[in-house]
Amino acid sequence: MKIKCALLIIAIIFITVISVHRYKEINTNSEVTNIYTYKVGEEIVGGDITISADKFSLLEKKDCKKIIPETEKNDAEDFVLALVEIKLHNNSNNRVETCLTDFVLQSKSWSNAFDLDTYQKLNKFSGVIIALKGNEEKKVLLPYYIYKYQWPKNKWETIQNQKYNLIFQVYPDKHMIIF
Repeated sequence: MKIKCALLIIAIIFITVISVHRYKEINTNSEVTNIYTYKVGEEIVGGDITISADKFSLLEKKDCKKIIPETEKNDAEDFVLALVEIKLHNNSNNRVETCLTDFVLQSKSWSNAFDLDTYQKLNKFSGVIIALKGNEEKKVLLPYYIYKYQWPKNKWETIQNQKYNLIFQVYPDKHMIIF
């Protein structure tokens, strides 16, 4: 019985030592995420494309019907529509493409991707992959729905005063535009 107990203790110690060693090894070999913050209008230069968020606005449900009258979201429960206007600029003479699905809007307690149906209604192009000719610039409206059910009751009343960030992440770097 003492031998079994001693073997069990040795096995537990062995597993603990290996686990701690592996944990340290993983954390020291992994790349560190760099977080870069920007203000509205400030440019993010990455390779051939420069990105900036030029405008941010929150629209109440009643105001959404004026700019998107045919959307079925107008009949949904209470929501606010966050509109972010971004500018994409091709810095090269060659054709380049960028994917917009990497842009996420978030606050401290909420995060969401943009709504594709509304995106297609607001912009002249429907795809999420934007092709830019050499030195071309395009402005894009990214719509993010913020629904009442996603927030605690006491926070929904202050939705207009919340701080929001547009996140664009390219591993290991995280770019954050603060509104």
